[in-house]
Amino acid sequence: MEPIEPVSKLFRYDCKNLSEQKLSNKDSNRTEGVPSDFRKQLSIVLPDMAAAAYTRSQHLSVLDAEGSLHPPHNYLNVADTLQKFKAEFLPLSPLIDPRGRKILIIKNNFPKFLNLRPMDKNRPMRAHTMIEKIETNTFVETEYAFERDRLQSLFWIPDIVCRPDAIYRKKKGFGVVEAEEVYVKVYKKQNVGSPVKVVFTHRIQGGKKKDWIVISSYFTSRSTAKLYTEGEPLWPVK
Repeated sequence: MEPIEPVSKLFRYDCKNLSEQKLSNKDSNRTEGVPSDFRKQLSIVLPDMAAAAYTRSQHLSVLDAEGSLHPPHNYLNVADTLQKFKAEFLPLSPLIDPRGRKILIIKNNFPKFLNLRPMDKNRPMRAHTMIEKIETNTFVETEYAFERDRLQSLFWIPDIVCRPDAIYRKKKGFGVVEAEEVYVKVYKKQNVGSPVKVVFTHRIQGGKKKDWIVISSYFTSRSTAKLYTEGEPLWPVK
């Protein structure tokens, strides 16, 4: 693999004020001064809120795009994928995002990237233990569950971090992944399935505040990807 170049405030509104805009009962066909759609109505009543909502809908439109061509799929088994991960992916760390931020890749996050876990739910296993089993040839793949689309697209992560469609603050409390930022990229997919792949990053707990790592990455729908985001994009900045 060739290295990738770095590249509201709360408000209250008294709805009684809207009564002045009601149509006269004597002339139900009269529509002068009454906007025909909600956004126009909102722009009259709350112009700042309307502008913010319109701006957000504009920049989120990137998630409705046709998408980019994706990097090659990975069809190796889990053990061989780990070997490739160590040989070709880890040496790329840190990845450099479009803002010039360094994003680290951690070996112990390999199981999380695949959502790798024992089939026996009564036998939980730490990430480093699963990696050790793979490295010592005691790993039996049929005894574990994982997301195949995550394995096949694992090596797309550098493309998403270095060349995202957008970067956002992750909405707190939404989803199961605890992260601070989310990178999103839409891909043209020939097979069925969600076209958006997201990468979650977080600052290392207890480490230097400037140290960021990739926490997790997976496919999601366009609508769910929008729900992960909060505010305007951190990149690109207009």
